[in-house]
Amino acid sequence: MKYLFFCSETIPEGMGFSLFHLGHLMWLSGIAVFCAWMCMRYRDSRKKQRLKIRRMASALLIADELLKIGVLSLTGCYTAEYLPFHVCSINIFICLWYTLHPNDVAGEILYALSLPGAIVSLCAPTWVKLPFLNLMSIHSFTVHGLLLLYPLLLLTAGEYRPSLRRLWIPALFVGLLSPILYWFNSRFDTNFMFLNGTEDNIILETVQNVMGEQYYILGLGILVFLVWMVFYLPWEAGRPRRRQRKTSEFKGVL
Repeated sequence: MKYLFFCSETIPEGMGFSLFHLGHLMWLSGIAVFCAWMCMRYRDSRKKQRLKIRRMASALLIADELLKIGVLSLTGCYTAEYLPFHVCSINIFICLWYTLHPNDVAGEILYALSLPGAIVSLCAPTWVKLPFLNLMSIHSFTVHGLLLLYPLLLLTAGEYRPSLRRLWIPALFVGLLSPILYWFNSRFDTNFMFLNGTEDNIILETVQNVMGEQYYILGLGILVFLVWMVFYLPWEAGRPRRRQRKTSEFKGVL
């Protein structure tokens, strides 16, 4: 409890955790169980109850972000680095947008960015300098857990189906944000979207080691493309079989 209100900039060295440490695995297991339970509950709920669950998830995301701002402000740690300009932070507002007005644009962004972003962040967190009994560490686990949960709810209930034909939406979204945030990072010494550094993240460090520092951003682009192919190709592979099955059923009726 001694380091409950510390942040990454003020925490003493050696107080953090290692990847897939027992505590890290316990967090991942708890998030996985919670997501599975909520997805089953959401799938079996009626329309009004599903809306309540989406509202609850959005409210918790906003509350989590406000908690972060409040704690950092009270402890004097709040700087430009903590503005909600990371992809995961931006997706908090995309979740709210979908809750208020379900639409394909928000749905595709959540599937292409929130879902893989949350998975990567939880498995290779950038807040490893912080102990588990720390509000910023708790915030980071819970907010990414909720960002993982929200698109999973939509997928489990069949309310949203990703489409490779709509991949241009998140691609354009990232393409428009990247140069703006790269300039912002250079001007205010931040690192939103990890465009200006690896933040000691093992995945990003691997990209930089393979591509070299000069081509790090190109490597990021290739990594994102590969992740999207992994996430989208299974959906596309399933489409012809569904069409063929429907055609066969139709012929059988005739």
